[in-house]
Amino acid sequence: PLLFILGLVSLIMPIIALVKVLENPNQPYRYPYIFRVL
Repeated sequence: PLLFILGLVSLIMPIIALVKVLENPNQPYRYPYIFRVL
């Protein structure tokens, strides 16, 4: 179950990041946070 949750998070986090980038195109988003989670 833990591995499934980690896989799910690794799929969801980039999607959330892309949504935030599309919402705020003028504000640079912190991509190292995503890679740290992955």
